[in-house]
Amino acid sequence: MAKNYDSELLQVFPIATPEQKECFELLKKAYVDARYDKNYKITKEQLLYLLERIEKLNNPQL
Repeated sequence: MAKNYDSELLQVFPIATPEQKECFELLKKAYVDARYDKNYKITKEQLLYLLERIEKLNNPQL
């Protein structure tokens, strides 16, 4: 089950390029760091990219 989930997650959040890996790491850290780490930074482009990916989680037909 976890393996299937991982492959589905990688379809939504690919990590084939350094930029994709960086965005995925930002997403993983976002919940805690964005709230508590005053040095957490994300660019507008990174945020828009992540929002598109997150929308795919909510609506897989996109």
